[in-house]
Amino acid sequence: MARPEKTDPVPVCLDADVLIAGLLSCTGASHAILVLGEIVLLHLVLPEAAVEEVRRNLSAMAYETIYQRLDPPERRRLAQEPH
Repeated sequence: MARPEKTDPVPVCLDADVLIAGLLSCTGASHAILVLGEIVLLHLVLPEAAVEEVRRNLSAMAYETIYQRLDPPERRRLAQEPH
């Protein structure tokens, strides 16, 4: 039986939404795309603009998560501090 011919990974340009969704979920199409990139069936391309958007969005999400865990006096103190 002949072996199948090896093909190069298909290049796929990711946007920030796909990357964030794939990182935050273990199911769904976005996660599947990241897995296919990890096993080198896809060549994942990340434009610098997408990387920056991911950084901004994840920073905002982290801030919101931390803020929600603070008690009300700490929230008020934090809201009054200059940013």
